[in-house]
Amino acid sequence: MRTGVCSYGGSLIPYKGILDIDLPKEIFYLYFDDFEYMYRLEMSGYSFYSVYSPKIEDIDSSFSDKSDGVGSFFKSNSSLIKIKYYTRNRILLRRIIGRQSDLSLFLNGLI
Repeated sequence: MRTGVCSYGGSLIPYKGILDIDLPKEIFYLYFDDFEYMYRLEMSGYSFYSVYSPKIEDIDSSFSDKSDGVGSFFKSNSSLIKIKYYTRNRILLRRIIGRQSDLSLFLNGLI
């Protein structure tokens, strides 16, 4: 099924795509690096397709783990460094792609 911008975790990216847009930007250390990278791929003309029910085991439990239905961002045990980079990178991404995606990014973090 064709989809829009997605996380690059578990994604198969053509080598030519990496040559076309380079590697993820270091400025997005920790958060939103995947979204920004896949956004650049999409803007370069690449399409994304999704497997109906994938099984991906991530070696790192994500700061935005949605297992509680609210997101770990709102938990009291969230580290300040994670909150700092999450917030900073979200603002940077918003400046790059514009305001039209801000609501979807926010809702995605809550669901």
